[in-house]
Amino acid sequence: METVEFYYSQAKNFYNNKDYTHALESIQKAITIDNRNFNCWFLITEIYLDLNRIEEASSCVITLINLDVNNSHAWYLRTRVLIGLKRYDEALISSNKSLELNNTNYKYQKLNNNIKEFLDFRTNKNSTTVNNSSVNNKTTEKKTPQKEKIFNPINKYESIFKVISSSNIQLFKDKKLNSEIYYNLLDNVMEDVLKKIDKNSKAHIYNKITQFVSYFAEIQYESIDNADGLYSCNVIKIDRSGKITKTIAILIHELAHHLLSEIFELYLMYLFNSKKTDAIEAFAWYVLNFKEEYLLMNEYCAHTVENYFMPFQYNNYESFNRVLKKFNLSNSEDIEKINFATKLGNTFAQDIIYMLNKYFDDNLKKEIKKQFILDGCVLKIFEGTKFKTNDFFNDEMKFDKINAILIESIIYIRTHFGFLELVNYKRIFRKVNKR
Repeated sequence: METVEFYYSQAKNFYNNKDYTHALESIQKAITIDNRNFNCWFLITEIYLDLNRIEEASSCVITLINLDVNNSHAWYLRTRVLIGLKRYDEALISSNKSLELNNTNYKYQKLNNNIKEFLDFRTNKNSTTVNNSSVNNKTTEKKTPQKEKIFNPINKYESIFKVISSSNIQLFKDKKLNSEIYYNLLDNVMEDVLKKIDKNSKAHIYNKITQFVSYFAEIQYESIDNADGLYSCNVIKIDRSGKITKTIAILIHELAHHLLSEIFELYLMYLFNSKKTDAIEAFAWYVLNFKEEYLLMNEYCAHTVENYFMPFQYNNYESFNRVLKKFNLSNSEDIEKINFATKLGNTFAQDIIYMLNKYFDDNLKKEIKKQFILDGCVLKIFEGTKFKTNDFFNDEMKFDKINAILIESIIYIRTHFGFLELVNYKRIFRKVNKR
């Protein structure tokens, strides 16, 4: 019987002999069997890099880092990917991370020096150009190169009618994101927030996470019927009556809901070439709620993110299982919908984990575990699910799925009179955003 080890060994031999086509076929079979295998993702990333298929390598290396954020060679491969994407300032940050984890590796040192020399050369070249073109020949101060903005929207889609126009169906068929732009947009979201946060703060872990989450969404503390937390339209409602560990888990869970909605907003902003508006936020939120399988996907995504950052003993799928009750588990069509929802939910969860790992460093994760022990939350078994999956869509398929969902949503709104619901969402977003 063919195993992960069999296909990995086969792929490694093909790769060493520079037979990349067969190496790729074998390693993809290995990942199909177990897509949490670190060595397999290592090898497929290197294959894509050698083939100069940078976007595929970018997608793979994100998974690689999510599987082991402290692996120096994973950060080295991430550096090479960023160089291939011409994101040199980010490549230097990634290279510094690989050296931080292993400062004796000659390859890491050499690549780090090469990036620094290139950035210095680019800076000097830009300064020289400015000086030569100056009318009064004044010396221009040398400036650190700014990260090039990959997306500068010029439109402002403020009308619900414009957002759900039937002409957008063709737009969604013709235009979609690519990996470079997608991860740049995710990075920008986190960079904007991290500029405002002191990661070395001596504050309690609960206060740190609360402060971080509040940069994304408004937090309201109140009792909620049949739930410990709730997210809707940029507001997180949470019952704070439980232990601190439980509250932290709820905050991470609800933040994941917000970030999933944010991903759809960013996607729409890019397709429309528009700044963020209440109308775009309303449509993105509607998209994630108008069908039960998308509600299920949303919950699976949030649980996967929560479970990643919380101690294993705290992992649960409570809200996912509540939505699951709406499906007929003896119906093959419903089972197909569930499997699609969990795979897509896991896909987005990997992207959100990638984003949050920029804030949740090892020290913060240790503080969460310490609080877990202080709260006495030891060996308590929470509710699992038989639909847990490690499968996810690659970037190309992910973008195809998003476009298909957006098209489906517009058609549904226009045929099921969903306009009034959208208007109500827009009104709520406007009210919250003004506070």
